[in-house]
Formats: sequence, C-alpha cells, structure tokens
Amino acid sequence: MSIYTKSAGKGTTHAWASDTSSITAISNLPVQTFEHMHNYQFRAKSQGQALHTPRFALLTSSQFLRTLSHPPKTTDDGSMLALTQEDHETFKALNNRRPDIKKVVTALAGKKKKSAEDAEMDTDGEGDEDQ
Repeated sequence: MSIYTKSAGKGTTHAWASDTSSITAISNLPVQTFEHMHNYQFRAKSQGQALHTPRFALLTSSQFLRTLSHPPKTTDDGSMLALTQEDHETFKALNNRRPDIKKVVTALAGKKKKSAEDAEMDTDGEGDEDQ
C-alpha cells in the first residue's frame, strides 16, 4: 500500500510514508477501483474495453471512509475480488446510508470552506466590527 502524507505548514510537499498513526495525516491514497457486481463480488474497473487495464484513483483524505477489516479473496489476475461476510455487511450498511453520508460530507466541506473564508476575512481586517 502507498500512503502519502503532508507535513504542516505552507509550501510543504506530499511525501510517501510506510504507515501512519492517524487517518487525518494522510493526504493522498492511491487505490485500484472496483465496482460492485452482486453479493460479495466486485470487478476491477478498467480504463478501456480493449486493453482491460485496471483503473486507479488518487483519493484525498476526505474521499475515503474506512478500510476493510479482512483481506478480500482475489483472482490471480486481480480482476475480481470477494469480500468477507463481515466486510460485505459493512458495505451493505454504508451503501444503504449513501444519501446520509453525502449530506454529512457536504456539510463538513461547507464548514471547512466557511472556516477558511472567515480566517481570510480576519487577516484582511474586514468583517471585524470592533474597529
């Protein structure tokens, strides 16, 4: 697994890390993407029909929710995987709550954006009514 972290401060770069003690320390997480077929089975998303090249994505920390509890069973070529029963139950529960999760993520992103705008206003001297 590859994990990229970013140290605190302006102008810092993303760097590879072998592990991390906090999910919030992760800045980017490269993953292979799969799509749900049925029950426990998922198939690798491909970049093109003819090549069947696996598709990968670079997720930011706000784009991933959790990791699997157990390694999935995979085919030799990596084109299919099957979740354990426990992870499948978690998948189903999260999938059923997608609208709720989307609302929370949207609300959190809005708070972060508003917080950044408020901080910018304070440094500009605007919006401070005590002056």
